[in-house]
Amino acid sequence: MKGFLKLTKITLVSIYLVIIAGSVVRMSGSGMGCPDWPKCFGQWVPPTDISQIPVNYKEIYSAKRAKKLENFCRLLDKTGFQSEANAMRNDPSLLEEQDFNAAKTWTEYVNRLIGFISGNLTLLQFVISLWFFKRNKWITILSFLNLVLIMLTAWFGAVVVATKIVPWVLTVHMLLALVIILLQVRLIAICQDLPKVKVSTPVRWVIGLILFIAFAQILMGTQIRQQIDVIAEAHQGGSRHLWIDQLSTIFYVHRSFSWMIVLSTLFIWWKTQGMVPGIKGLFTVIGIAVISGALLSYFAMPAILQPIHLLLSTIMLGFQMWMWKRTTVA
Repeated sequence: MKGFLKLTKITLVSIYLVIIAGSVVRMSGSGMGCPDWPKCFGQWVPPTDISQIPVNYKEIYSAKRAKKLENFCRLLDKTGFQSEANAMRNDPSLLEEQDFNAAKTWTEYVNRLIGFISGNLTLLQFVISLWFFKRNKWITILSFLNLVLIMLTAWFGAVVVATKIVPWVLTVHMLLALVIILLQVRLIAICQDLPKVKVSTPVRWVIGLILFIAFAQILMGTQIRQQIDVIAEAHQGGSRHLWIDQLSTIFYVHRSFSWMIVLSTLFIWWKTQGMVPGIKGLFTVIGIAVISGALLSYFAMPAILQPIHLLLSTIMLGFQMWMWKRTTVA
């Protein structure tokens, strides 16, 4: 069990690495660095120079994208999302290919490599978990669920490439990643099998509340990031400090909710005298996340802070799940 527990923790770290790698890809505009999936320009080792790919590569990969996009649209039609499918079919920009950029290509490729490693760790985790099925079936069940979700996330990665990062597809991609983190933290808690700390009913409710708010916060952050992309593209060369003023109400809801998390965490600390498992780590992460969020807001969305802010937010979610699993009502 000690060896398996170490594997579950390593797997969790790899999941966080996938998230920050994906965020770096997003921040650097490298999402379309590889026009196909799982290969990159039809190669397992991507090119470093434009001379290594066909002259008419844009036509080749635009045609391939059209086929993948139509397959995805047919799936949406069958599952009741005809309006989303029709919107994609009628958007010619989805078939436009970017100019080759070696730096962006390799940034996206490294992201895929990290995802490949994380996927294999999750597979290994499930295989070993079968040994513990009679001891605790939830170890195997959670390992299996995360394996399925990792594969589903990988498939959505291909969809993201096919749709050139359509906003709602990106949100679903992030949603899956957050669920994987929650399940992985729960798996670690089960494997450690430590005694739960008894807390009052209000504290227990507040822990659940901030867990829900943090989940919603990250999804709202994804939407805000998409709005920033649209604003930046529409005002190329314009003043970055004006971007915030053009964001929708969701930005202000996101900012207000962050203070709800801060105040709620202070309440938990006060009521438990800081003795709840994970509260110290959570408080530290929240503090840094709030500072990074303020810097993003008041210093015109510096690109380098965007992956850091997302990583801190997902780590915060992990700590909150840990607190939830390690506490019970007195």
